[in-house]
Amino acid sequence: MSMQELAANLRKPEGENGLAVAEFMNKGNSNFYNQLVKNVVWRDGMKVLEIGIGNAKHIPEILQHATGIEYVGVDYSETMINEAKKNNPNQAFYCEDVCKLNLKQKFDLIFTINTVYFIDNLELFAEKLKNHLAPKGQILIGKRPKEDMEKLDSVTKYNFIKYSNEEVVKAVMSSGLDISKVVSSKDPEFDRNGEKVVLHSDFIIAHGN
Repeated sequence: MSMQELAANLRKPEGENGLAVAEFMNKGNSNFYNQLVKNVVWRDGMKVLEIGIGNAKHIPEILQHATGIEYVGVDYSETMINEAKKNNPNQAFYCEDVCKLNLKQKFDLIFTINTVYFIDNLELFAEKLKNHLAPKGQILIGKRPKEDMEKLDSVTKYNFIKYSNEEVVKAVMSSGLDISKVVSSKDPEFDRNGEKVVLHSDFIIAHGN
C-alpha cells in the first residue's frame, strides 16, 4: 500500500485495505482510549456517542466503565459500519457525515479520536457536536498536536488538515461550549526508518452548560 493509499484509508477506510488500516488504527489509538477512560466522568445509564468508530473492536472495553451505557457509533465509511455491526451486534451504528448529523438524540458523552484532520469546517463540526450534547455533558476531541502531524508528513501531506490544538479550541468555544481542559500524554516511543519517534495523544475536553 502506498503512502497516498494509506492516507486515503485513514481518512475513509474502504475495502480490504480499509480493513487492514482499521487494525493498524486500533494499535495507534490505544493510548487515546487509555486517556479517554481517565478523563470521562462515567455514570450508570449514560448515553455515549462516538464519531469515527473504525472497526469498533474497542467498544466492549468502553462499556465496562459503567452499568447500562447506551452507545451509538457514527462513521462515514460503509466498510467500517459493516465491521462495527459484525463486532457489536447489539449496538446502534449510523453511516453519516458528522457535519450533516441529526440523530435527534442527546448524549452525556460525545467523543472522537483522530478525525478532525478530515473536517473542512471546524465551526460546523463543533456546532453539530453541541447540538447532540445533553446538559452538562462532556465532549472529548482526541488529536495529535500539529507538531506530531508534521513528523508524519510522508502520510499527512495527503489531504490531512494539520490543525493546532488552539484552532480546535477556538472552534469549540465559538459554538458556545466551555473548555474544561486540554490534556496531553506521550505515546510509547517507536522506530520509524531508523529514527526514534514519540507522538502525543491530546484531548480537547469541553462541557455543556
